This record gives sequence, structure tokens and C-alpha cells, in this order.
Amino acid sequence: MSDYREQTARPTAGDIGTPALFVRNDSPGDLSTTNLYLAMGQLDSAGLLRVTEEGGKATYFATSQFASDATGTDIAVFVGVATKTAKLFGIQISSTATAAATGDLSIIRRSALDTGGTAANASVAQADGRDVAPAITPQHYTAHPTGLGASAGILWGQRYIQPAVSTTLLPGFFIDFRQYNGGKPIRVSGTTDVIAVNIAAALGGSGNAFDITWIWCEEPTTA
Repeated sequence: MSDYREQTARPTAGDIGTPALFVRNDSPGDLSTTNLYLAMGQLDSAGLLRVTEEGGKATYFATSQFASDATGTDIAVFVGVATKTAKLFGIQISSTATAAATGDLSIIRRSALDTGGTAANASVAQADGRDVAPAITPQHYTAHPTGLGASAGILWGQRYIQPAVSTTLLPGFFIDFRQYNGGKPIRVSGTTDVIAVNIAAALGGSGNAFDITWIWCEEPTTA
């Protein structure tokens, strides 16, 4: 086998070496079955080595469009699962009501599930239809929870201005967690790891309508 030093000329056709083999995998995913097992590198359908951190992962969108009653409470939740770790990129929120209102809107991490109430699943869409279906399905409340899970801290809080439906609508806002977290999304792992959208009572009630979209990717949970 030939030995080449740095900045030497390109090898000729007669030189020999050891090629590295990679697996073509059009649907990115872990090809090993156990943590710390050896696995092959992967190529995409164009023959390019998969080396991206988040861009090559299955990405999902989930949207809830609903009304909330006049209670200061959680109105939507993103709950982790045991088999996957979610990387939550961001949340888009907008709303209207019969009359304009102002109140606190918070994104809260909880270490326990809410109790009571009635929850409905958000509508989930895949960024790439060839990817596997998500393990997580975010939810919103059609009847508010009667008990809130223990808080593990407020990730985001702001004084939210809710426009009246009869006025010019505001565009809402998008929370990009990667922008404020050094490029790192919010990690959600385990069945009691919860990210909740929580509103003041003033933002619920008569004629209100919320649109909430979650954006995230998933990867296998490892020890």
C-alpha cells in the first residue's frame, strides 16, 4: 500500500489503497440495534455522506386549531415518549378573540403530566413523506386540565397581545429555540417530560381561537 505525505501530488491510476464502504440509506435512521454497537456510515441517494446534525433527520410539524376556555391553564402540550428523544426546534403561536386582550403566555417545562380535562391530538405532517411516522403526537385541550404537572422551569414567557377578530390580525410569533440556545433545540425525552403552552385566563374565553404549530425531529433514545 502506498504512503502519501501531506501536500504531495494526487496518486496515479496505478497506486493502490484501501477503499471505505458505506451503506446507501434513502430513509435516514440508525442501522445498529444497540447502543455502542459498530455501524456502517451512510450515503444518501446522491452518493453524499450523511454528516448533518439535524438536517438529515426526520422532521415533523403538528398543528392545533382550537378554542380555549377562560381559565389560566395549559392549553397545549408536547409530551415525550420512552422510545425516542425529540429535539424541539420551535413553536408558532397566534390567536384572536371577540375582544382584544392582554395576558401572560408561557412555555413551561413540566416533570409530570397534567391531569383531568379533555385532550385532542394535533394534526401531524412529515417534512419528508418517506420518513417514518413520528412517535410523538402533540395535543391541545378542548376542556382544561384540572391539575397541572410540577413545573421544571419556564422556558419562555411574554406579555401577549391578543387581537380582536374584527381588527387587522397580528401575525403571532415564532419561538426558535435554536436561536436562543446556541443552535441547540430543546431536548424532550421520557414519558414525564412535558413542554406546555400556558396562558392567563384573560386570553381564553369568548370567541377566542388559537393556532399552535410544533416543529421537531426525533432520534432513538440511548442510555
